[in-house]
Amino acid sequence: MDGVLTTVAVACDLPREVPESKLGHRIATTTTAVSLILDAAVGAFPPRMLEEMLEAEVLLLEKLSTERDAWHDPLLPTLPPSALASRRAANATAGPISDDLLHRGFADQVRLRPGNTALVGGITLTYAQLDARARLVARELRALGASRERPVAVVMQKGWQQVVAVLGILEAGSFYVPVDANLPIDRIRFLLEDSRAELVVTQPGLDTFLDWPTCTRARVVVADRLPPETPALLREPETSAPVDPDALAYVIYTSGSTGTPKGVAISHRSAVNTVLDINRRFGINRPGSSPRGLLPELRPLRLRHLRNPGGGRRDRPPGRVERPATLGEPHARGRRHGLELGARAHGDARPGPRRSRSAVLSGPPHGPPQW
Repeated sequence: MDGVLTTVAVACDLPREVPESKLGHRIATTTTAVSLILDAAVGAFPPRMLEEMLEAEVLLLEKLSTERDAWHDPLLPTLPPSALASRRAANATAGPISDDLLHRGFADQVRLRPGNTALVGGITLTYAQLDARARLVARELRALGASRERPVAVVMQKGWQQVVAVLGILEAGSFYVPVDANLPIDRIRFLLEDSRAELVVTQPGLDTFLDWPTCTRARVVVADRLPPETPALLREPETSAPVDPDALAYVIYTSGSTGTPKGVAISHRSAVNTVLDINRRFGINRPGSSPRGLLPELRPLRLRHLRNPGGGRRDRPPGRVERPATLGEPHARGRRHGLELGARAHGDARPGPRRSRSAVLSGPPHGPPQW
């Protein structure tokens, strides 16, 4: 075409007679103009996505029509400036790096708010009560030789004991390996043997029910009730085991859906800075915030609210299968800030009542969330 090229881009609703199509593209030309038209099914694409697609296409055509060398340029623009700006802003994560430990924030809340509710779910525990149980676990683990070089497996069903176990393991100076007790016994055996976890923290009943591999030489059971001698034990001076921020906090295994499960090692520094970033992004730092989890793995997300002023944790009872849509039910003892959904829940995830203000999704979903 001779003269000035005018490009017109328009996004239109898809004609009703072709409902099976989600997106169509049409080009209309005149001697001086090219019209780019996207026909899209209503609601099939996120806001601004079609406009950005057209902006990118217009940029590309204008570059190709005005710059001869652009036809040989392997790095042609793929995003319009507005989209690039929003992505740069989202990825601008530079900031101070904390040298804190994953469980130290919880210890701060124990000191500042010992009587505040820390955990609800099968049992209600204050920060002081949760700390007492965690310290008993740490004491037993130290006596069994727990150290920063030796992993401790958490073999449990979903429940409040998981939080006690993790805090106790970290307090003992070791790192944890979460193992879902509902997995097939061969998978449990593999995870324990592959991680070389000689020590295990488990729940009442599971200790005698599971067929433990020979590599586990000792098990600590998180009991429902504290032993009578607990107050005297906790009065004895005890110093937390020294831990470097680059030491391991936990090892999480992949699902093994594409092969043998592999352990992914996460340091305290990595876990803590993930927690702090999520706290800043979602404003999870207000009293009354209480996330509720559906995470089979004990990721630091499970502990983040225990680092925050007044935050608490709510757990569902062991063995209870909970659909994501029910997670928005009101908290029995106050407000809740957000939901945590495991990857298997994404395909059925729908927001509950408006009291749930945030949803944190982790892991690759089996399909796009249907909200």
